[in-house]
Formats: sequence, structure tokens, C-alpha cells
Amino acid sequence: MKNMRYAGETLCTLWERDPIFGRPVTTQYIDQRSLPFDDIMFPGCDKENTDESVPWQWIENHTKICQYSLDIKKCEDSLCCLPKRCEEAAILLAENNGFLPPVTKGKDGHYLNPLHILEYFNKLKIPGYDTHCPSISSDTYNRLCCPICNAYFPTLSIVSLHKKIQHPKRRGRPAKQKKSFTNSIDDFSVMPVPAEQVFVVIHDREIQSEGEY
Repeated sequence: MKNMRYAGETLCTLWERDPIFGRPVTTQYIDQRSLPFDDIMFPGCDKENTDESVPWQWIENHTKICQYSLDIKKCEDSLCCLPKRCEEAAILLAENNGFLPPVTKGKDGHYLNPLHILEYFNKLKIPGYDTHCPSISSDTYNRLCCPICNAYFPTLSIVSLHKKIQHPKRRGRPAKQKKSFTNSIDDFSVMPVPAEQVFVVIHDREIQSEGEY
């Protein structure tokens, strides 16, 4: 616990050095062992009748879970989250779905400033979360990604929970697809036939004639 406290206080000191949009950043390490969401009532969740302190759907919509970090964002639903305090920062983070970009290593081997990544980098080239984490191999990373939607989670148990809730399997035989009949004709329904070869069907017999029919 002493090491965690030292690491947390050190990170607070580092984060306070970089202002955001010219405004100072205030950080504080909180040594809290109780669950931080005990006093929060989530919309559509009855805590008395469920064992989970935080609904999984809320976690999917508001958090980004990584190996060494947990990012939480506010949604646009006024019944769920309070208004954003800094609209300028919210606009910048909206370019990455409301979250800070992942830890990214540059070509020179140094890790980049996440705010600089949002401001100056091509958003399509931002790597996945924990892709550049030195303690996660490429094989392990692929196993920690959902095979259906490619969402990343730091543990296999969370991946299984995500698949169970977000991609439930349908039981029973798959429903047969009914043949659909339509009166419309697209461009590929009628193909031109060369004038030299025309096939005519008469009484289930196929007769080939030369020239135009």
C-alpha cells in the first residue's frame, strides 16, 4: 500500500505540471479503501435486488478500463450525469469518444503527451488501449480483445463478462430465412442475349435457333 501511495502522489505531482488550455490542473491522491460508488444511484438499477454495485451497461458507456488506469467520462444524458465543467476540454476529448488517448510510444521510443496526440496527430492512427504497454505481449493483447467487436479489456474475466452481456448467444436453432418475392427488377435481373444464339423453351424442350427470334 505504501508503494501505491507513493506512485499515486508522484503521478499527481507530474500531472499538475501540464496545464490544460492554459488552466492549472489540480490533482489529489485519495487513499480510499471503500467502494466509491456505494452512495450513487444509477438510473434503472435497484441496488437492493442486485449484487453488482455498478451496472455493467454503465461501465460500458462511461469507462475505459486499462491495465493500469480507469478513465471515466460523463455522458450526454442529463438524468445520468451532471453537465461538463469545462466545455473546451470536453470538445477536445470528444475526438476520442470522450476519453484521453491511450499511452502511445513514438518512433524515437519515448512516450507521447496524450493531449498533443489529440491536437496534432491523425486520429485514425491512434493505437488501441494498452497496445504499447510493455508488460503485455501481442499474443496476450489479442486474447484480451473481444472477437466480435474488438473491444479491449485488461482481463479475460472482463472479456467474458462483456461477451455475455453485450453479445448474448441465441439458444435454439436459427430461424429459417423466408424467400422473399418482389416485383422489382434490378439491373442484373435481365441479361442481354446475343442475336446469334437464342434459346426457346417449348414443352420442356430446349431448341437453339440461329439469328433473331
